[in-house]
Amino acid sequence: MINAAERKRMQRQRDKEAGITTITLRLDSQEMAMLLEGCAERRIARQPYDVTEYLIGLIRQDNKLLCKQLADLRKSSCGKCGDTLPGDPRGCCMQGDSACWQTSGYKRLMLSTL
Repeated sequence: MINAAERKRMQRQRDKEAGITTITLRLDSQEMAMLLEGCAERRIARQPYDVTEYLIGLIRQDNKLLCKQLADLRKSSCGKCGDTLPGDPRGCCMQGDSACWQTSGYKRLMLSTL
């Protein structure tokens, strides 16, 4: 018979082989309330999403948005160096110049905390 510790070890091994990562998240009471509200309000008249399902959905939704934003940006180039936007991910040598897209344009990709 397999004990609880052995079952847990086997589960961790299966997760590792499947490329699954466990993340610990620290939320204050207000953030937790917002999370639970989102889980419930996004599934009106049904069982609320569980927290993991909801967070995975948000990650996937944001990734779709990011891919669309990047595709739109790639249709343009920087007014200073001419690189296709958003430019070098390590930073442009012209960054800081007001004509360089990376000086302030990067804000278009930032998450909104409204």
